[in-house]
Amino acid sequence: MLIPEVTESNETEQSKKTIIAYFPQTWHKAMTGKTIPTAQIWEVIDDVLTAIKTC
Repeated sequence: MLIPEVTESNETEQSKKTIIAYFPQTWHKAMTGKTIPTAQIWEVIDDVLTAIKTC
């Protein structure tokens, strides 16, 4: 069995395919307001980092 060599162009092409595959779902969520505000995401990240620092 031959396994294709992973190259940067293969990774880039795979990334593009993944983005294209998820785009309709993501676009629908954005248009219907089913998203999380960026500020809320940063709050969670800050909370996790604070928890890690206190361990």
